[in-house]
Amino acid sequence: MAFSVLGCGNVERGYTKRWRKRWEKNYHKDRLLWVLMDYFIDHANYQDVDIYLKGVGSIPLKRGQHVFGTVKLARFIGVDRQRIRTKLTILKNIGFLTIKTTNKYSIASIINYNTYNPLKTTTNQQNDHQLTSSKPATNQQLTTDNKDNKVKKDKNIYKNIVEHLNQKTGKNYKYNSKETIRLINSRLNCGFTEQDFYTVINNKCATWMSDVKMIEFLRPQTLFGTKFETYLQDISRKPQELKPTTYSQAKDAEGRAMAKWVKGQKDEECNPKGTRQIPAKLP
Repeated sequence: MAFSVLGCGNVERGYTKRWRKRWEKNYHKDRLLWVLMDYFIDHANYQDVDIYLKGVGSIPLKRGQHVFGTVKLARFIGVDRQRIRTKLTILKNIGFLTIKTTNKYSIASIINYNTYNPLKTTTNQQNDHQLTSSKPATNQQLTTDNKDNKVKKDKNIYKNIVEHLNQKTGKNYKYNSKETIRLINSRLNCGFTEQDFYTVINNKCATWMSDVKMIEFLRPQTLFGTKFETYLQDISRKPQELKPTTYSQAKDAEGRAMAKWVKGQKDEECNPKGTRQIPAKLP
């Protein structure tokens, strides 16, 4: 997950390459231009990924792309915004990158990104394996154990979160659904924790379980989507004010509401609006 001035995540670990002809083109004489070239090379996504921006939601980015804003980028580099805009225009004119701009953010796409940060080849992977194999057996075992634990932990997160949702709603969502896993990963990549998912589920069950119109939205695609942070910040009501939170309680509440509505309809049929029932006179 690449770091974004507007988004979240960390700079990709490892190394990137540089184009030697930058020296021949005298780009180094423009220090700010030089810095911006390095900035975009180092911060572009190494692989396709979805990032989350507050107030915007999830944004899919391709390999070699980086989402940014000129205001925060200028603050990050330490110069004024106009200078950033001027240098970005130069970077586009020399064919270093392209920029797609919206009213809230911009996406930079580095041209020939593979030149600066090539994908790992089979040879590189074999070399990495040989270097790892040369380490003591104890270290190898520790590395293997850590990887196994990470895989188990990741799988358990999906299972625990979805099972908690099913328990609260009485539904049967699958924790290994590709879309559900993608949504959970997007939120985890933005720094949210497993406990945050439980809080969101509890908050929305407390407010939606007794609402016939909203109960259908107690599902992964709604709860774990772009409004996740908003749902997380919802202030839970006091215990004595909470509506039914279990599936059976919600169904009972729904049944009582329906019975009350039917009774009201019957009463209205017997005594339509605009009429008065005149009591019978005593003989």
